[in-house]
Amino acid sequence: MQGTFAGILFALGPMIATRVVRPEAHGRAVGVITSLGPLGAVSGPVLSGLIVDGLGWPWIFYLNLPVCLAVILIARAGLSPDGPLAAPGRALLAEAAVLGAALVAGMLALSLAAGRHPAWLLLALAAVPPLIVWARMAGSRGTRALVRTPGVGGPLATVLLISMAAAAVDFTVSFHLQRVAGLSPSAAGMTLLAFPAGMVPAGLVAGLLVDRWSAAGTARLGTLVLATGLALLAPLDATWSPAEAAWRLALAGCGVGLTNGPAVTLVMTRAAKDLLGTAGAAQSLARQLGFAIAPALVTTVWTTYGYAPAGLRAAMLPVTAAALLALAALLRSRPARKAEGEPSAQPTTAGT
Repeated sequence: MQGTFAGILFALGPMIATRVVRPEAHGRAVGVITSLGPLGAVSGPVLSGLIVDGLGWPWIFYLNLPVCLAVILIARAGLSPDGPLAAPGRALLAEAAVLGAALVAGMLALSLAAGRHPAWLLLALAAVPPLIVWARMAGSRGTRALVRTPGVGGPLATVLLISMAAAAVDFTVSFHLQRVAGLSPSAAGMTLLAFPAGMVPAGLVAGLLVDRWSAAGTARLGTLVLATGLALLAPLDATWSPAEAAWRLALAGCGVGLTNGPAVTLVMTRAAKDLLGTAGAAQSLARQLGFAIAPALVTTVWTTYGYAPAGLRAAMLPVTAAALLALAALLRSRPARKAEGEPSAQPTTAGT
């Protein structure tokens, strides 16, 4: 249930920012959102480890209560009231069931392949029939129209690949620091904080570059920085000190920060006005799939090495490839009738 409603929030954030902020500030607005979101996703497990060590596991849930209350109060104060929510119709429930079946098949395949044997990846084929059914449903028209929009597919693929790279780095380096380098959970957690420490300021800088230079150019620069940071991380040498791992993590984090916001901006500004909601949902889905898929893929590679340290190093190779694929997707992505990287005019009034 938490995931269901969190998905709604993730989908609506960029759409609200695109609609209520003047066009020349789109990059900065989306940059703030796409910096703070991954910051929570990456730093949350690190901070929770410190909380568990110091206070015990129940405090993970206790501390969420005031955070949620603060979000509710901010929303009530900052968002205009809208009409009452309508109950979902049968068509929407049917679409959710079909997509849910496909997602369960895909995630189960990854989980079982990571925990048992890579042959379980074949179970992902069970996701194909539900996806075919969904593609023929009326509810898929908006998504199909969005994906066919020139210049949108590449940035969407970039959001997915960059999220995979970010999640894989956090997962892989965490195990390396504790199992191979012998750091305590707290010391490993503090070292991993270098990743969001590089990501957040780079995300804010990316927003400025988008508004004053180019969204596509900034995203391409970010993928190059990320690929460089990942290539430097790939050896995962057991002799590295925490500082030697931290600066590599910070460089990779800068790459994610420089790429994430501009890629989302490209999706939101190249989408048609009547597809803004669909665009927000699509980029959110791409991001969450990246965070969900990456740990399973990394573990699958690791298991083929018998959970040896060499398996962690091998897992960094496809992670680096993901950053390069994101660059290739951006290079091939071209909008239909506007200059590369320039945001299109969108409505600046808050509405639904």
